[in-house]
Amino acid sequence: KEQCKTKIQLFLNASKLPRTGRLRSTPDTFAQVSIVPSSQSNSEDNENDAMASVVETPVSLGATELFSKSCEPRWAKVFPIEYEYGTSLTIFVEIRSPKSKSSSGECESLGGAFFDIGDLLGCRNRTKAKRLRKGGCVYAHIEPCRCNTTPSATTNNKQTSHQRKNASSSSLSSVSNGIINFQMSALQLKDSIGRKIMTGSLKPNTYFEISRQTISPSGTTWVVIYRSNPVLESFKPTWDRVELDLETFCNGDLNRPVLLSIFTSKKRGTSKLIGSFETSANVLSNSVQREGMDDEERDNVTFIVRKGMADHAGPDNEEMGRIVILEANIVLDGEDQGQQKSSVTILPVTGLGPPALHAPTEYSDAINMAKLQDDSNHHSNGDNMYRTGGDGRGGGDRPS
Repeated sequence: KEQCKTKIQLFLNASKLPRTGRLRSTPDTFAQVSIVPSSQSNSEDNENDAMASVVETPVSLGATELFSKSCEPRWAKVFPIEYEYGTSLTIFVEIRSPKSKSSSGECESLGGAFFDIGDLLGCRNRTKAKRLRKGGCVYAHIEPCRCNTTPSATTNNKQTSHQRKNASSSSLSSVSNGIINFQMSALQLKDSIGRKIMTGSLKPNTYFEISRQTISPSGTTWVVIYRSNPVLESFKPTWDRVELDLETFCNGDLNRPVLLSIFTSKKRGTSKLIGSFETSANVLSNSVQREGMDDEERDNVTFIVRKGMADHAGPDNEEMGRIVILEANIVLDGEDQGQQKSSVTILPVTGLGPPALHAPTEYSDAINMAKLQDDSNHHSNGDNMYRTGGDGRGGGDRPS
């Protein structure tokens, strides 16, 4: 029976969310996620019977970070969930927006949706979309975790030129458990339209996102897994040290491509993309700048930030700056490294925390409203719904 259990990762984003407040301003939003267990029965219950048997008290999985001033939020929080094949497991996702003038942390609900884990696993891209009652859609994407995998010699993922230069120094491509930590700094950056940021100009606030590559029958997509805190008013920012478990960072595949995107943050909460570069866990760990390196060696371990996102940030794109890695380490658990680690500190996804969870009565109302919405609509399988566009926003085809 234990062999039928698996661990999955849940990712969320939304599109075309409605504006809120009297001024109809772009909302700050977060998603609250709960497991709604259904009663198991040997009889063949139809969908309506299964929905009627939902337990009233949900099991909270927590909430995402607060995504500021966007109708297209890309939440970086990753939710790990244990699932047993052949059982019914339903998650409830509610999108909420803090009320700007509320001193008590009161939030406005933009709607909620149910997702069945079994249905998500059976989808072509393991992605589904559901409409929200106040407008917009919420997208759920899942990926099974790579547990107890054995190291392999190579991977079939397309490598960047920087990865190929460092591939010879990588001894592992797949692991089951461990962490990665690194810290990076930017050399002279350009602004979002390609102008060099001069010393006399207004100093920018910058942050970065990490997205990992997901290959599906519909093509390559990038899913956000981490968002850093901004560095305020700096021409050459050095961001906080990142520490993530390898399951979140690359799902155990050390050669899996990840995308690092640099953004400028505006005072009103909006942000603009500067550029991005592609790398992997193995490449990061072998790209630390050290004292005594000559110019050629430094160039080999310096990342070039190109204008655009993902496949749009090709080698012919304008150079927007350079990134150097100050430190990078991959620490494997005893099962992979042959020794037992004393302790590992895994930091949560960085970002503004959501307001306090709302009252249970409000949550029950939201679930009941989502049930009515779920029963009255038929939704598509969500092909191409989690694709990241050239402007870095989530979205795609509309659900039917």
